[in-house]
Amino acid sequence: NLTHADDVRDLQAEYVAAGAQLIETNTYGANRFKLAAFELDSQVVDMNEAGARIARQAAAGKALVAGAVGPCGKPLAPIGRISPEDARASFRQQIEVLAGSCVDLLILETFSDLPELEIAVQVAREVAPNLPIIAHKTFIEDGETLAEGLPRRVAETVHSWGVDVVGSNCTVGPQRMLGIIQQMAAAPDVRVSAMPTAGMPQIVGGHITYSLTPDYFAYSGRLIAEAGANIVGGCCGTT
Repeated sequence: NLTHADDVRDLQAEYVAAGAQLIETNTYGANRFKLAAFELDSQVVDMNEAGARIARQAAAGKALVAGAVGPCGKPLAPIGRISPEDARASFRQQIEVLAGSCVDLLILETFSDLPELEIAVQVAREVAPNLPIIAHKTFIEDGETLAEGLPRRVAETVHSWGVDVVGSNCTVGPQRMLGIIQQMAAAPDVRVSAMPTAGMPQIVGGHITYSLTPDYFAYSGRLIAEAGANIVGGCCGTT
């Protein structure tokens, strides 16, 4: 965002030109814990401000801009060393900048840990009570656990926190995401969002590639929408 703003803007503009009605700021990992690994945690404010500004320019009034917020990147206590209080402070710092940069909504995405997602939701509601919130859990559980109704229970739980849209992104491709969304959409009064990956990544010739074709991804997107998703997009590997 700070050194290659034109590259970020050009990429986001491609999504808008293709017809996307919603794009995200390039800020998923722009929190103090993830940036500390690169000794850049002093630039949280600058990176998030720049990310929001770049996305707004790319949207050019043709798409909504969602301020993207991801997890801290390390387990919270008692499993890890990050206390809930420190996590809360980190989310507050990032969300205050995004909300103050005039994003249209917030998307809290790729959270595997529900307690951490709940902290992020609480902070978002406190900081920006008027901004819509999309809250995504990423499902790393095995098929047996998912078959036992976990996605529906997650949708009901997250919806009870007062978010506007509940959904899932990352980790799984369209086929598995379809089953997750079918369960989430069965929860009463829940608006659902789905952003699967473009299949499993493979390294070919030293480059990360994804095997799914645009046609298959588009076909799967229609199935996901018919299953009840109100928002359909893509995560890793989608261009």
